[in-house]
Amino acid sequence: MTFRIIVAGGGLVGLTTAHILSKAGIDFVVLEQHDNVTPYLGSLLSIMPSTLRVIDQLDLLDTFNEHCDMVQRLHFFRAETAKTLRDESAFFKLVQADCGHPILMGHRADIAKALYDSLPEDARKRILLRKRVTDIKVLPHGVEVTCQDGHVEKGSIVLGTDGVRSRVRQVMAKLEKIETMIEKEEKSPYIASHRNFFGDLPKLPGVEAGVNYEGLSDKVSTQLLVGSKRMWFNLYEQLDKPSSDHIRYTEKDQQAILDKWGHLFVAPGYQLRDIYEHRLKDTGLISLEEGLVDKWYSDRIVLAGDAVRKLTPNAGWGYNSGFIDMVVLVNHLRRLLKSDPSPSTEALNGVFKQYQADRAENTQKTYKASAERVRAVVWPGWLQRTIALWIMPYVSLGQLDWVLQSRALHRDSPVLEWVEEKHLPSHRVKYKQYPQPDE
Repeated sequence: MTFRIIVAGGGLVGLTTAHILSKAGIDFVVLEQHDNVTPYLGSLLSIMPSTLRVIDQLDLLDTFNEHCDMVQRLHFFRAETAKTLRDESAFFKLVQADCGHPILMGHRADIAKALYDSLPEDARKRILLRKRVTDIKVLPHGVEVTCQDGHVEKGSIVLGTDGVRSRVRQVMAKLEKIETMIEKEEKSPYIASHRNFFGDLPKLPGVEAGVNYEGLSDKVSTQLLVGSKRMWFNLYEQLDKPSSDHIRYTEKDQQAILDKWGHLFVAPGYQLRDIYEHRLKDTGLISLEEGLVDKWYSDRIVLAGDAVRKLTPNAGWGYNSGFIDMVVLVNHLRRLLKSDPSPSTEALNGVFKQYQADRAENTQKTYKASAERVRAVVWPGWLQRTIALWIMPYVSLGQLDWVLQSRALHRDSPVLEWVEEKHLPSHRVKYKQYPQPDE
């Protein structure tokens, strides 16, 4: 039987996986539980320079540039008064000079649609909708996946890119028969300490495209990211106590947030209540879960993206981390398949183990950076407030972090080993990995 990957989850990481597997010539099918892989969400996506290197390899650079804007300036201020704490653009110039590519921002729904539309026609046919995974059987030489509607898919491995409440991860826990893992899955392996009220609106006058405006305060912060045609707002609120419960917030909950925090500024000249009146579609309110999963694989099942880590969004690493998961995993799988087209479970577990090990350091660093980033703006106590009010105005903490930590995350980030990188701009960083296309 031809080696075939059953991908559970057709979100952004699942669609990216379809592109990478198509480029690798590896057979696959994507099972998506919803009736649409491009739902409208009024939220933003950050694209990191290291991710853009692989996007170039997938011939998607022009597509992403069409749907994204560069982030060029940071403006920090007091959320209650709009008094400026720091305004700088040097950090983004430093990042682009070092990496070649800039940091981009774009509308999640637009990027999801672009990823789907740019897939080859035969790859789009492999994305099956309304296929909710309910069970997985691991066989001696393959897997069998059953969906809620009775649909059955057979393949070589199952790849879970099905998000925070991953059904694949839940089934894996039961197959592993690890009691602590099963207990965690009954609630969630992730814990939320904050929640996020968000939405999008047209670009309004008085704010500058390419700017990330952030209003800082005790246990709450605001954010407005401005594109050339659209803006995205966020309000981050610290919860009274951390929780692993899955909470479905209502419109009443959203109104309560607006009533409580509508007076806060999201940018100079605009309070939250002002921009809410201009929202394009429904707004959202979600818990911001955080956490890491200990085991990423079992037998012929392997996980990626939000199924193995959940990061708070402020630092922008969420999608990028899942993207790089797939780069590492497919590099390893492709090497294995070249020498053994029908690998054993033992051989696959060797690949999965190495994949998790290769991603361990980066995962720890991005998790830490994300956790620190949200708490730097949603002040949990006196220390963060003191840093913001008395150090941030005089020291570029972003540039300091870049030099001490973040630059290495990009420098060491992998690319697809066998695909040409056509448009790497001039850069100062000596990347750890450059592609070596097959002769």
